[in-house]
Amino acid sequence: MPPMAFVVSGIIAITGINMVNRLAVKSIKTRWGVIAANYCVALALSFAMFVLNGFHSASLLTVGLGVVSGLLYIGGMYLGMTTIGRRGASIAVSASQLSVLIPVSLSVLIYGDSLGVTQLVGVGVALVSLPLLAARESGLNGALDRETLVLIVVQLVVQGFAQFTSKVLVASGLGAERGAFFLVVFSAATLMTIPVALRHRGEIAPRDFVYGGAVGV
Repeated sequence: MPPMAFVVSGIIAITGINMVNRLAVKSIKTRWGVIAANYCVALALSFAMFVLNGFHSASLLTVGLGVVSGLLYIGGMYLGMTTIGRRGASIAVSASQLSVLIPVSLSVLIYGDSLGVTQLVGVGVALVSLPLLAARESGLNGALDRETLVLIVVQLVVQGFAQFTSKVLVASGLGAERGAFFLVVFSAATLMTIPVALRHRGEIAPRDFVYGGAVGV
């Protein structure tokens, strides 16, 4: 498959997640029902894929990266929903896409990956776009909403480091363990979110599980 196919499918997936979250944010009282349902469904699907692809042992590094990534996934989803509630899905989608700056930068610094001129221009354009995303909605003077900028940057950093764990896995020669890696990721995320969701169970409605299930898929 051409590399662009993965880029396009990734854009579609991230956009779909944020659009479902946009629908959810309008009607939910707490984010934790959606987040917990998301990871329960993701865990079930990752387990099915793990079984279908054949059981593979996982190294300690793979397990550790999975646990860290699971925690980052939770933070990234919570921050993404917060961004949606504050500025809408379009800004949240943009921040999610720009989070690739983190693994790209760290890959260059740590693993010696190289970027071509066109790619460097793309990184520059992405950096310039950050303050533009945080411009206030009203008025023509382009005043900066500092709180939104901080939120976008934090979301970008958390989601970017979540992506970077996959780079570390592959760069460590453990790419064959990716099935086990994602199983650990979603196991950790599920175990960490269910207790929080139970504490907010009075605010969780059945539709929250529908939204969360769609995001998980």
